[in-house]
Amino acid sequence: MSIVIKMILFETGVVGIVFPVYYAGLPHMVRQFVELLNLDPQCYEFGIATYGGMPGIAFDQLCECLVKKGLKLAAVWGIAMPGNCQVLYAPASDAVQQERFRNETEQTMEISRRITAREVSPLRRTNIISRTNFSLFYSRLKPKE
Repeated sequence: MSIVIKMILFETGVVGIVFPVYYAGLPHMVRQFVELLNLDPQCYEFGIATYGGMPGIAFDQLCECLVKKGLKLAAVWGIAMPGNCQVLYAPASDAVQQERFRNETEQTMEISRRITAREVSPLRRTNIISRTNFSLFYSRLKPKE
């Protein structure tokens, strides 16, 4: 017996979507989750992405998913972490990884403060050239698989 979820209803004033960036984009399962959300348009919605190189088009994709539902991201933040896609590049040195972990701790505390204050930090959309390149990269790597 399988259960099919058609909608996820949150009755709260704050919803955060925290996710890792996959292939410069939004993980497919995060996109599916957002598509099921039913939120009050007055809700404070924010996104936090962890990434190895850069957030790519992940925030653009998250924003687009929410806009389709009549929702708007109030703020987004990215946290650089050690990369984990060894088929594309070698792991960072131990020193670089440790530095990123130290920075992550500080950034997490700062982001927490900003969320508590309901800070609004509008998304700066990726420029059209980068967006096109990242979109091609993302789609070729088959994120649904």
